[in-house]
Amino acid sequence: MGVGTCAPRSDCGSGAGARREPWRPDREDLRLLSLMAQGLTIEAVAREVGMSVRTVRRRVRAVGEHLGVETTMESVVWAVRAGLI
Repeated sequence: MGVGTCAPRSDCGSGAGARREPWRPDREDLRLLSLMAQGLTIEAVAREVGMSVRTVRRRVRAVGEHLGVETTMESVVWAVRAGLI
């Protein structure tokens, strides 16, 4: 899946004639994915960014839901392939 494509579960193009930009993770989400790509655990990522473990898990899960993937690793791979991290 490349940049600018809609993920299977996204709402890209929904609505009557709506022209929406495809969903993209925000800067903080990309930072979380980048740290995970470096091999940090959720706990280590949470410490690094000053968030709770629960918040990191929630944000990473939300990214996966937007992308239509099941695992954190799939989200990380998507971001790498898209050239975002």
